[in-house]
Amino acid sequence: MAGMSVTVLCPAGRRVNVKVTPNTSILQIIEEASLKQGLNPDQYELKHLRRVLDSSSNVRHAGLPNRCQLEMVEAPVLRSPASVSVHIATESGLRLVHDFPCTTTLWEILEYHRENSGVGEEFLPPVESGQEVVLVYAMRRITCPELAKVTLRTLGLIGGKCMLRHSVQSMSSAGCQAHVSSSLARRPVHHPELEEEEKLVVENDAGGHSVAPKYPVPHSRKEENYHSQEMDVSMEEIPDMPVSAPPVILKEATPAVPSHSSAECAVPLDLTTMSSPQKMPPPPKVTKVLNTLSVINHCTCSKCGASFYVYLLSKLFIYFDS
Repeated sequence: MAGMSVTVLCPAGRRVNVKVTPNTSILQIIEEASLKQGLNPDQYELKHLRRVLDSSSNVRHAGLPNRCQLEMVEAPVLRSPASVSVHIATESGLRLVHDFPCTTTLWEILEYHRENSGVGEEFLPPVESGQEVVLVYAMRRITCPELAKVTLRTLGLIGGKCMLRHSVQSMSSAGCQAHVSSSLARRPVHHPELEEEEKLVVENDAGGHSVAPKYPVPHSRKEENYHSQEMDVSMEEIPDMPVSAPPVILKEATPAVPSHSSAECAVPLDLTTMSSPQKMPPPPKVTKVLNTLSVINHCTCSKCGASFYVYLLSKLFIYFDS
């Protein structure tokens, strides 16, 4: 996997490519870019997306992505180195506190506490003992070869306070993270009732008698897989083995009833002797008479208009005569 890198835009308009790691401090990036351009690193700060980065932070905690662009801007106040209050937390719960200049290496800090803080030789064991000191700062693990090279300024500390975790580990476990416990092993669960039943089964087998246990004895999965493989092999060896089928009970057949509606009939139909359906006369047309005027119009349109008037006159004569 290729390493990370960032691009720094200097005040003169030039771009500087700086290779970094997740543990590289922001102050280191400023110093390397200033060294390439001949600038004073204490006069500048880094800005990413309109956000001024803390010089004591690192790439991981600043949230900088790979190949991002940083802008170098002038700091409002000149950055002046000062003493750093270093707190060292040991595995025994002891905490050592003292102020050191930012140019002090971590090895010099450990030697100072070994001579002046009253700690034993276990705090800084010799190399011949097969053990080494490990310091952890901001998720960065620093071992013995790096303790003499790394200074407080390299960690981005030029003032304020910091906390270092101290631990002593063997050379073989150098790749393990300090102050991080390993996964716990699962404790075996004992079932006294099952153990007693197993003992009874063993004793009965030795004496020639077999007694069924109260509780089922658990079998391993290997045994189950072994038995299943045996069954598969036996079935492959005997492919034509007859399979016993359940007996089939036959009921008495009921006589079929002839039906003309069903497709399958007991007696076939003779279509030649069947009579053809008779044609029914069409129904008479019925006209609805609403009033006298409609009847007159209806009769006038037909050929019976004169007879209708004669009928009316006859009715009138009968009415007047009466």
